[in-house]
Amino acid sequence: MKVKIYSRLFREQSEYLYRIAYFYLGEEKMALEAVKKAACEEYGKIRNLEDGQPFKLQITRGMLADSTINQKPNRYLTALYLRHMQKMEISEIAYAMDIPEGSVKAYLNRAKTEMRQDTAGIGLEVRRVTGIEIPETLPAAVEEGLEALDSRELASSRRKKWKLCISGAALAVLAGLLILGIYSGLRKSPEDSQSQLTVHMESQIEE
Repeated sequence: MKVKIYSRLFREQSEYLYRIAYFYLGEEKMALEAVKKAACEEYGKIRNLEDGQPFKLQITRGMLADSTINQKPNRYLTALYLRHMQKMEISEIAYAMDIPEGSVKAYLNRAKTEMRQDTAGIGLEVRRVTGIEIPETLPAAVEEGLEALDSRELASSRRKKWKLCISGAALAVLAGLLILGIYSGLRKSPEDSQSQLTVHMESQIEE
């Protein structure tokens, strides 16, 4: 996946990702930092994935796997949110949360049980994350993260090109030395033959 495509898709999902981050961290500043960090760091993981999962699932998986995001283990609330608010299938939630499908079902059952016991508790929590107001600073945080990604990828590209140039120069030098060696050998061959002929003639005369 090219950086431009990744950047476009990340921007499209940025509000959703902010809500996930805020849901776990409970603070605007920390959620913005988490989104900015994800914008820069998740590209390397998504670029190398070959399982055909949609971008949204891949980026969600990366966000939830991040140690900063995962410091508050609201897993059963997350499963409920993804199931009922994001309309994800059990298998998709399992992928996004990187857990077995059986665990997803267990989390959903636990959430439903607690909702029946305390509707004002978990139900309010899930509705709260859906209604989180998106801060005006979110686009700037996303762009800052994507700019850091661009800078990192540009530096990486330059390093690769530099290595290729060095390798190419080394090969050119070796090829030049090889050609020079062959040429020198060809030049020496006639002289060696003439020298041998002269020695042979001198020996014949002495005899």
